[in-house]
Amino acid sequence: MSIRTVSSKVVYENRWLSVREDRIELADGSAGLYSVVDKPDFASPTLTAYLLLTLKERSLRNANG
Repeated sequence: MSIRTVSSKVVYENRWLSVREDRIELADGSAGLYSVVDKPDFASPTLTAYLLLTLKERSLRNANG
């Protein structure tokens, strides 16, 4: 399966981690969104889960106006 990155942007960053969203295109031409959390080994999984939920809520609010 071939995946091509169309664009990439950091949507959140602090001194412990960063979250990046990559717009992708699959081999069949369909588009998708791939989220990547970059963090050092000492970051808390609970913090990461909280951050991802917060970003999702913010994204949904922006989409709904």
